[in-house]
Amino acid sequence: MHTIVQIRYGDITDCKAECIVNASNETGLGCFTPNHPCIDNAIHKVAGPNLLKECRKFGGIPTGTAVMTQGHKLPAKYIIHATGPKKDSKGHEDHDMLAKTYLSILELAKKNKIRELVFCSISSGMYGFDKERAAKTHLRTVFSWVKNNPTVFSKIIFNVFTPEDRDIYENLLA
Repeated sequence: MHTIVQIRYGDITDCKAECIVNASNETGLGCFTPNHPCIDNAIHKVAGPNLLKECRKFGGIPTGTAVMTQGHKLPAKYIIHATGPKKDSKGHEDHDMLAKTYLSILELAKKNKIRELVFCSISSGMYGFDKERAAKTHLRTVFSWVKNNPTVFSKIIFNVFTPEDRDIYENLLA
């Protein structure tokens, strides 16, 4: 079986897919700054208050790990919430931990028999990673995993939200 790979430009909260990925924080409860323009807040806002109730049951999402919830009011059936690493105060980006985060997502999706997975670009927003380097880690990790697990997914979508991100992913995938 061949996995279809696509880039999707737009708001992940309106994506009609089996499962979307949320770049969470370690609390798993959304950002605490009201109306902050992060993906975590956007997903929690659209999914509704039952998502927050479900996320509270996990007791947090440590960096490098992932958990799965229902999609609630989102068009996606499920959400995988994953916490990526932050760039540290010295400017260091832990790409090994970023890869571990993506592997956690992929393994959780496989375990739950997810066939269609929509990724966001973890750690490249509020967590400060260089967007292109983060995308390279993201793509390298996902493609390597899929090569070793070719029958798991029917479709993988890389959802991007800005023209800059779209250009980065299109150039790297070319």
